[in-house]
Amino acid sequence: MKKNSHNSGGSSADFPTGRWRDLSIKPSLAMSEIIASWIYDRSSLTQRLRDLCPQKFSVVVLYQGWQRPRHDERRVLDLPAPQRAWVREVHLCCEGKPLVFARTVIPHTTLTGPRKRLMRLGRRPLGALLFAARRVRRRHFGVISLAGDSELLANGGTFPRTTIWGRRAVFYLQDKPLLVSEFFLPSLWRHA
Repeated sequence: MKKNSHNSGGSSADFPTGRWRDLSIKPSLAMSEIIASWIYDRSSLTQRLRDLCPQKFSVVVLYQGWQRPRHDERRVLDLPAPQRAWVREVHLCCEGKPLVFARTVIPHTTLTGPRKRLMRLGRRPLGALLFAARRVRRRHFGVISLAGDSELLANGGTFPRTTIWGRRAVFYLQDKPLLVSEFFLPSLWRHA
């Protein structure tokens, strides 16, 4: 696992962000049809990537550990400023090439009982677990476009002169929240 200094619990000032927009009201954003088909898709991203890359799909863990969530993440999860959360950053890959950078923020209060297994996913995709669970619901959809060299993507890679689209949602697993943000990397569009 790779740990960068910016992942060790720094302040939200360490993570400048673009402006998240409410996806539930379908904001008019200038994006291609192919990008929109991924941004607005409510099915399992993991399954869609597995379908795209049946034999060569993999998860690469970039970081996992306790840290203070960014300000925008705390606001969506309704967390107090000093509270740390379990953060997991991964690449979802096809043939070893990263297609998606995903960041999951799980409050301490969510990691009780059987949900503690979320800390031990390793290279297993979170999406498979969420979409297989019986008591899961999703809300607070957001969409963002970022410069490819945004610090929000720092652990996921740098893509100069490129716009990166992302989406996020709060999932409730047995009524306990976790925030999943997914950023679609340039290599995805070449595969899709």
